[in-house]
Amino acid sequence: MEKYLRFAAISIVLLFVGSLMAGFTAEYNTIAPVLLEDEPVVHSASQATSPGHVVFGQYISSDNCGHCSKPGGGSDAHHAIKQNHPDEYVYVTYMSASYGDTDTARAGKTGPYNWAWSTGGAPKAHFGDRTDARGNGGPGTGGCSISGADASYTSYDATFSSGGCMASTVSDYGMTAAISQSGSTYDIDITYRYTGSGSAAGNMKLYAALVDKDCTGYSYSSG
Repeated sequence: MEKYLRFAAISIVLLFVGSLMAGFTAEYNTIAPVLLEDEPVVHSASQATSPGHVVFGQYISSDNCGHCSKPGGGSDAHHAIKQNHPDEYVYVTYMSASYGDTDTARAGKTGPYNWAWSTGGAPKAHFGDRTDARGNGGPGTGGCSISGADASYTSYDATFSSGGCMASTVSDYGMTAAISQSGSTYDIDITYRYTGSGSAAGNMKLYAALVDKDCTGYSYSSG
């Protein structure tokens, strides 16, 4: 009799627990799943459009340049254009230690290169195949030389989109270069071609520099 009562008590407990679990799962199964919308991924804030040819830019920056390193500032604006137009934009950065002294050997003022830019002030950007600072203007003005930078990622968009102060026939010229070591010196082989109609320009100058593809030796001290 005692075993029978114990078995009956256990059966009642199991039945009670089973009823509770059925109620919990039934209530859980009636909850409608919430679908989350996909957030758009913004890769670049640049609004620059293709100029139809390659654009060359030269960028004056420095370790302590706050307007260079701030989000959306000078460096971000150049990088944003490069991300959106990787085959149409080439730029080099002259990185000095201080924006108060930009014409230093570390930044690139070494012979035989003739430093054509100002001796102080950053950020500054110069566009086109030239060695002067004509056409100076502020961010977004579309000038050939831009002083300063805002925080919109678009300081140089207008200049790039309108042709970057370069001739539209720049794509008619092509060049390849190779470097190899020969003892204590280096041999540089350059091949160029002209694919346009008519005669090629006869007053061309070669601008060449050995640079780091991604500069990791210096960092901004301004943020």
